[in-house]
Amino acid sequence: MGLIKEKIVQSAVRLFMEKGYRATSIQDIADDCSIAKGSLYKFFESKEELFVSILKQRQQYMMDEVERIRKMALPRRETYLAEIMGLFQFFGRHGYYISRDYNEFPSASNDNISTLIHQIQIQMFSYYQNLLTRQYGSAILDWKWDVTAMFSGMIREYTFHLLFAYKPITVEKLAGF
Repeated sequence: MGLIKEKIVQSAVRLFMEKGYRATSIQDIADDCSIAKGSLYKFFESKEELFVSILKQRQQYMMDEVERIRKMALPRRETYLAEIMGLFQFFGRHGYYISRDYNEFPSASNDNISTLIHQIQIQMFSYYQNLLTRQYGSAILDWKWDVTAMFSGMIREYTFHLLFAYKPITVEKLAGF
């Protein structure tokens, strides 16, 4: 990614987190990058396209991190815990993207965004199912959909706890739970 494009993405992420998606304009991002609004449109056709780019980038980063952990060749249980800790750490750093305030995000009628979000949800469900099957094997096969749905819900709820609750808990302790 070029320097200007990366600067635009970083600015957008920061402004979306500070002001919210809807309250952040393309002009705000351009001003923050010290570039003309028209120059920003050379890289991204719209704020929605920029948002999609950020979502794709974050998802790829997370999946690359999972691969990095797997390549460490740790024992199965340690790999499992490291992957869960990695999820909590990722969501902790990028909590904006799992906000409960879905009204803040672009309209769900935007086909590019709704399609991407659906693809990410499918990818994450499949990843969770794979993670659980690697750890627990055939013992969960009859209930893999139910177990995966519960695991997904637990990750989401405990991530909100990590982000918004005032009770300290470490990701290591949470992953072990």
